Amino acid sequence: MKRLLVTTILSFIFLAADLPAAHAIDQDSTHADSTHKKRSAFNLKDGPPEQSRLDKALPGLLYGITFARLDVGLSTMLDNGSFKLSDDNKFLRYRPVKSGNIGFDLAQAGYRFTDKFKIYLSAGFDWNHIRLREDITILKDSPELAYQASESPLKKNRLSSTYLRLPLVFELRGKENYNGSRLRFVAGPELGLLLKGKTKQKSEAFGKVKETDDYHFTKVRYGLVARLGHGALGLYGKYYFNNLFENSPRQEGLHTLALGLMFSFW
Repeated sequence: MKRLLVTTILSFIFLAADLPAAHAIDQDSTHADSTHKKRSAFNLKDGPPEQSRLDKALPGLLYGITFARLDVGLSTMLDNGSFKLSDDNKFLRYRPVKSGNIGFDLAQAGYRFTDKFKIYLSAGFDWNHIRLREDITILKDSPELAYQASESPLKKNRLSSTYLRLPLVFELRGKENYNGSRLRFVAGPELGLLLKGKTKQKSEAFGKVKETDDYHFTKVRYGLVARLGHGALGLYGKYYFNNLFENSPRQEGLHTLALGLMFSFW
């Protein structure tokens, strides 16, 4: 998984460095000789100063392929508002520093109203990894989330979900500094569509064992995302309002919160 993720990220970085990633329709009436222009929303060769120059023609429609908002953070569970898991959920006890969230956007479409405000919908992928403490195996194809004791002590026990993420956000930007960077604040609702669930275990007796199932992860999740950054770096937070697991009454009220660093804030 790690090798695949790194390879994917590097591939898109090199691709984005050579190809224009998004287009805009320039509706600035002061330029009578050009009513439609093509411009890049993400260009590693030019960086934020180039984006700053392109933003001069406003307002405009932005759309296309991108590689942006790479999230790397920690993920935690809230049990009916508490960080302490209830008795029904103690089998899900996890290691906080080893339970993480990774995600990025690959496409976006939006409209920039002014130099300081735009709205856009983006699409990308989001992974959530829960590093379990207990030597248990989450069961596949069970009527509700269930587990059994592992046959051997586990060196690693991870429960993961993969979602297609679809955030619709509003972005506010401050004034440019000397090198074209800005303070940015982004917030809005995010929809997630489950692609798969996965377990990964490692033990001396059985080596590495991977299984794929939905594991009762919520098929459609919804929540809020917020980002604050300057230039290409920032912080992010995400909270999902519906349950982490569905059709599993004992896990009612179990929600996900993720906090971390964000890179490529274009």
